[in-house]
Amino acid sequence: SSACMRQTFSGTATAANKLTLSFWIKRSSFQLGTNTQAILNTETGNLEEMIRFDEYDRLHIFTQNSAGAGTSSVKPSSQFKDPSAWYHIVVGIDTTQSTDTDRFKFWVNGSRLTVFTTTSYISQNYTLRLNTAVEHEFGVRKGGAFLDAYIAELVYIDGQQLDADIVFLDGTAVSDATSFGEYDDDSPRIWKPIDISGLTFGNNGFYCDFADSGDLGDDESGNGNDFTEAGLAATDQTTDTPTNNFCVLNPLDNYYQSATFSEGNCKLLTAGSSNTAPTTATFGLTAGKWYWEAK
Repeated sequence: SSACMRQTFSGTATAANKLTLSFWIKRSSFQLGTNTQAILNTETGNLEEMIRFDEYDRLHIFTQNSAGAGTSSVKPSSQFKDPSAWYHIVVGIDTTQSTDTDRFKFWVNGSRLTVFTTTSYISQNYTLRLNTAVEHEFGVRKGGAFLDAYIAELVYIDGQQLDADIVFLDGTAVSDATSFGEYDDDSPRIWKPIDISGLTFGNNGFYCDFADSGDLGDDESGNGNDFTEAGLAATDQTTDTPTNNFCVLNPLDNYYQSATFSEGNCKLLTAGSSNTAPTTATFGLTAGKWYWEAK
């Protein structure tokens, strides 16, 4: 994929040391020990703050500046390698926290990640480049490390590190402190998005719901922080969503390594003389009535 979105904030940050990034993602390809995929990046020369998937498909916050005070690297140990699943990921940053482990927080589907492979935390009260008037790139790192995935409900909160914890009692969610998702009575074990239009986004916050196929970078927060799209077209909008998850081809079952998966794992291109590239899909069927479509 070579699609991404970019914008430079024009307003003054509500707080240049607190933010929350929330998004739903269904990944289409995986790194398996090579390269990385950028999620959110601000980079100018040797100044950089980035949230990405590392070469082993783990979340990674990386920051650096020329003086070294802002250098940090934090990686939860969880790997994101399921092409059939929508994940809800929340990253909360607050450099004012006195406890270093509270300066970067990660949640997945309502549960906070607490096991890490790398823990070099940013210094207290560090002023971030995020939220400031520099270019913010979503899905790319300066022309490379493109993110290959479906994205829904992209939310950025300027000035708050929002919690996203769920507390269970006897297997039932009884305390819901998160602002972005929920378990409900109809599906008490399936995490679902909720209406976030009532959140306080802050001056440089934004909300991309991707509802307008002609303007996929449109900001619905009311701030007018629209993204400029690159490599995106109206046909890139899809009805494969967190609440309507589609079966796609499985890139982890690539019997012929020369086969190429694309278009969100809806397209398979063979190579070589055999023109044969069997693969399985992401849903296993054992009962019921089903149909499939191909173009």
